[in-house]
Amino acid sequence: MVLLELTRISLTLRSPISDPLVTNHSSLSPVLPSHRARITSMKSSTKDKIKGAANEVKGKVKEETGKATGNRDLQDRGTAEKTGGKIQRKVGDVKKVFGK
Repeated sequence: MVLLELTRISLTLRSPISDPLVTNHSSLSPVLPSHRARITSMKSSTKDKIKGAANEVKGKVKEETGKATGNRDLQDRGTAEKTGGKIQRKVGDVKKVFGK
C-alpha cells in the first residue's frame, strides 16, 4: 500500500492535471503557475539533488517492499533505483561546486 501511495504522490507532483487519481482539478489550478515558476527558476544542481533524493526514497521503499513480500525482482529494481538516486544527488553536488 505504501508503494501505491508513493507512486500516486510522485504522479501528482509531476502532473496533477493528468493524474487519474485526482478528480478535483479546480483546487489545483491556482497553485500550478507559481509551482512551475519555482521549478523552472531552480538551478540544475538543486533539481538534481531533489530528484536524486526522491529516487533514493522510492528505491528504498521498493527494496523494502520486495524484501517483505519475497519479490526478488522488485527488491533488485528498488536497489537499482536507490543507487541511481544517489548518483543523481552526487551529480547535483558536483554541479553546485562548479556553479552550474
